Amino acid sequence: MKTGMTDRILLMMVLSVTLLFSSVVPAFETERYFVPLRVDRQETISSLVLRLGVLSYRGESIQQLQKNALDPVERNFVSLMQAIAAGDSTTALQLLTLETLSEAKRTVDLLRNSFPDLMEARLLWQIAAGSSRIFVYEWEPSAIKRGNPGRRAFVFDEVSPGVYRAELVSSARPLETFILSVMQRAAKVDGSVTGLTSYIFPQQHHEQVEHPVVLEYRAHQECQVKADGVSPGLMPAKVFQNSRLALKNGDMDTYLASFTPVSRSKLQRWFAKMSPEQLLAYQQTMSQQELVYCMDGSPVWILFNSPVIAADGSGGGGDQRAVSWSYMLQTEGISGQYLFANAYMEGFLDDLFEDQRLFPTTRKRFVEVLVQPSQ
Repeated sequence: MKTGMTDRILLMMVLSVTLLFSSVVPAFETERYFVPLRVDRQETISSLVLRLGVLSYRGESIQQLQKNALDPVERNFVSLMQAIAAGDSTTALQLLTLETLSEAKRTVDLLRNSFPDLMEARLLWQIAAGSSRIFVYEWEPSAIKRGNPGRRAFVFDEVSPGVYRAELVSSARPLETFILSVMQRAAKVDGSVTGLTSYIFPQQHHEQVEHPVVLEYRAHQECQVKADGVSPGLMPAKVFQNSRLALKNGDMDTYLASFTPVSRSKLQRWFAKMSPEQLLAYQQTMSQQELVYCMDGSPVWILFNSPVIAADGSGGGGDQRAVSWSYMLQTEGISGQYLFANAYMEGFLDDLFEDQRLFPTTRKRFVEVLVQPSQ
């Protein structure tokens, strides 16, 4: 047996024994944070809320944690950061969800070159995401003040009972990336907010967990528009309906007026490049949409819609057609105007909504999970 493989097995055996027989359990607290969203390239703090199990480290360095770490997963995190700081790809491989030494070396070299003082990074939180643990650290507080993401994270997954392996949080992990985006600002909810609907993101192993990841928002039963033109009672729904009627009538000026200036300008440039046939196809497709559900995250609303389904179930692929969504911004001022935003722009929340492992992406499933429970 190769020496490297022997070392890997021995280290994993030690880690397994340490984790399995440690009785230390982190004291996670349930915390709630407002969700920041990019709206037309500008960050807006919405009233959507993310509920998490959080353990705060109050900015202690990795070196300090090395002295104080009691939880075995904390010790694994410290060992990983030490290995990266020392350029020890062999040890890093034992702790990462990677298969080859060359992959581990690329990761180690990337992090060492980007953050040469990694052990001086300030550890902020450990977050319980189902059975996984997310360690959020900050290496340059001034980056936060400049508006740049200054926080990074590793997620430790339980690969077998009591045994954890780590992965750098990236777009390949949409739920963890969304959590990290929320914790860039960590806009904590002070006091209680009542009357919110909860969506619990499915966990990796689908079991009951003590600290699930939960998105909270206000839901409105009247936020539905049917193809028969019945007038909705909620202003965002009215704006949605009027925009679809404008498309149906070929009134592109009225349709474009329902967008924010940034999104309107983007659509105008896009439409100008279309042939008459392409523009007509766009009008026909978009006009045959009906509103299914609204998430009220004032001043940002998320409107979910799908193709019109006839009484016999025909039209647009039926219940298996993918649900799509639009963002709407409630503008400031007395008028409180509602305008569509983020035309063909995507963010971290969109990556979640597109992932069928994390969110109901078909109309049938969407209605079962979100619409029916709120009625």
